[in-house]
Formats: sequence, C-alpha cells, structure tokens
Amino acid sequence: MPLPTPKMPTRGAAPAAPKATPAKAKIAFGGIGSLNRGQLVILAGKGGTGKTTAAAMKPGETAFIDLENSLPILQGKLSSFAPDRLKHIHTVPFEFTDDAAKDYESLCALVEADGYDGMDTIVLDSWSVTQKLLKAYTFAHDQYKGKVCSSTEDYGYSTFPIYAYKNYTRLANALISHVRAGRDVVIVAHAVDDTVPDANLNDMKQWQFDAFMMKSGKESIRHDLFNTADQVWFMTDGVMGNDKKKASGGCRLVYLQCTPEFWAKSRTHSGEPCIAVQDGETIPWNEILGRGE
Repeated sequence: MPLPTPKMPTRGAAPAAPKATPAKAKIAFGGIGSLNRGQLVILAGKGGTGKTTAAAMKPGETAFIDLENSLPILQGKLSSFAPDRLKHIHTVPFEFTDDAAKDYESLCALVEADGYDGMDTIVLDSWSVTQKLLKAYTFAHDQYKGKVCSSTEDYGYSTFPIYAYKNYTRLANALISHVRAGRDVVIVAHAVDDTVPDANLNDMKQWQFDAFMMKSGKESIRHDLFNTADQVWFMTDGVMGNDKKKASGGCRLVYLQCTPEFWAKSRTHSGEPCIAVQDGETIPWNEILGRGE
C-alpha cells in the first residue's frame, strides 16, 4: 500500500476533501446496507476480549493505525490460525514524540492523508490512546479564563468536555470522510462502567465505551460517536455488570444491540442482540453489516 502522505493544515483549518471519488451511490430506501458507503464501527470491551483480533479479521484490505503496538502480538496469533489474512493488513506508520499535543495533530493529518485508495477498512487502535493525545492537545491550546491548564479539574465544573469536543471535530470529520468515500472505519475502544437508573430508579451498572462526555449530552464525544456510528458492539468473555449471561470457555459474547447493561447498537442487524463467537471463529462481519454472508 502506498504510504499515506500527511497534510498539516493550520489549527482550525477545514480538513482537505479526500481525492478518492467513490462510485455513484445507489440510493434506495430500506436500510443502510443499500447505500454505497462505508460504515463507522466501534468495537468496545475490556482488555483481552478480542477487539483488535476482530478488527483485523474483517474481510478486505485493511489500513491499520496501530497506536497500542498491538500488531506484533496480533501477527503472531494470526500466523497460527489465519496466515492468509496477514497479507491484507497494511500497517500505517505512526511515530510518537515527547509532545503528545503535536502527536494528536500528526494523527489527524495521517487520517486526512492521501494514500488510502484501494483500502476497504481503516482501523484506529485504540480510542483510549487517541483520547490521551486529544487531552494533551486541549491542555496545550485551550486556556480557561486566561489560565493554562494541566488537568481536567483546572477547567470550570464539567466544562473540559466542551473544549475537548471542539478539538475532536477535526479527527471526526476526517474519519467520516473515509466513510463517505466508501471505506469502513473501525475504532477499537476500551469499556468503562457507568451508574444509571433502571426502570425502578435503582442504581444499575451499564457498560459504555470510554470517551469524554457531559451528562447532558451537549458537546459530548461519547454521545457524538454513538449517534454517528452505524455499529457499536460490546465484546466480553464473561459476565459484565448486571448481565446474567456468561460465555463458556473459549467463547466471546458480542452484544450488537442495546440491553439494559450494554450501550450497543446496530443499524443493520435485526437478529439476536447478542451472538456467541467460539475460539477459531470470527465475527460474521458481512452478514452483520448487511452485505450478505
């Protein structure tokens, strides 16, 4: 794959439009699967639940932005049970510096870059690292009432997510540009639990993906990602929160639709809200994305 060539627009400039010209969309009513466009997919879960492996096993040519240094381990795993898959995974080089704020700018420029023609999927692994870079960028560029901030607590009560959201929009626009160009975007995210009321107004633990948010939803990155995403799947190898299901040995549970315990959704899958994936099997990507088996 030709390596992407980052562009470095000045802060606040609109991201460059992708040069790739997608095939003419076939507009038809009846579901997102009928549109000639990509989908935004969030894979969430605790560590070790197979999120990165699931992303790598998605069919087609994959450009992999590896911020977690996951690929060396993953390549060893894939070489044992899916060696043919390795030739379809293309590492997108990214080098960290000692300036996390500049690293966030570099990441945005990398996602905006040319060079993704021929790719079916772009994987961003992971959102947790991306969010750390975004936080550093916000500290470096956004003062609060004339004061330079070094922590979220330095901002006014519950106002930090507003500043972070403003800086997140550049990356969000770049990711959506790929979706509009016909490429799928898969974001690997870690899960966090939140206390929410159940139907009887009792406290209940609910699992959501980790992203800055405001309880009101205004300028909340978590809500924005959830609303924009076509798929938000939760992966677990056991009981999480109040959920009573338990995966058997060598099995992953993948939640495709919202339950009281899991903040998941699928715009294309109308079947069971939870599927089991055995060791050696992979998520049936095409079927769930509405593209057949």
